[in-house]
Amino acid sequence: MVAMIEAGAAPWRKPWTTPRLPGVPALPINAVTGQSYHGINVLMLLPLSMLFGDPRWCSYRQAETRGWQVRHGERGTPICFYKLLEILPEDRADLRGMVDDGEEGMRTIPLLRRSTVFHASQIDGIPSLEEAYGAGEPLPEAVWDGEAHLEALLARSGATIDHRGSRACYQPGEDRIVLPRAAVSPAPRRTAAPPSTS
Repeated sequence: MVAMIEAGAAPWRKPWTTPRLPGVPALPINAVTGQSYHGINVLMLLPLSMLFGDPRWCSYRQAETRGWQVRHGERGTPICFYKLLEILPEDRADLRGMVDDGEEGMRTIPLLRRSTVFHASQIDGIPSLEEAYGAGEPLPEAVWDGEAHLEALLARSGATIDHRGSRACYQPGEDRIVLPRAAVSPAPRRTAAPPSTS
């Protein structure tokens, strides 16, 4: 492999195209509220968003409010909720020593809370990207251009293989191989007969 790199030949090339719909946000967003995630949450959610080409996430309860269902057995991704909380003097008794009782007036304290969200690919009933953002211009389909002996090797491996999204990876937490959607073999092309010169 080192010799190939030194010779200037790429050892691997992605054999499929990644479709992108116009109007779809590039960074993770909440599928229910439409608001973008910020701060560390972007770094936590962006890899899976890029893997499946879909930036949409939401909590289990938010999915329920829309009639969507997180699939059984799916694992959520933790995110952090942060805001500055303003505490009135009369509310300080409820904080049990978190706030100095000797201070007068309103006090601002930081609030940090953990939450769990699920990616759109883990949710049944969520509208497709085309339904949510419009189809736009026709785009090439993301396909896996597999050869028969490679497909047979995958089948014999006994591995859990999931054809979804537009990127290939191994998810160790779920012990799952993710590949782009399987391609349907194209029909053979027919060439027109050359024009007669007589």
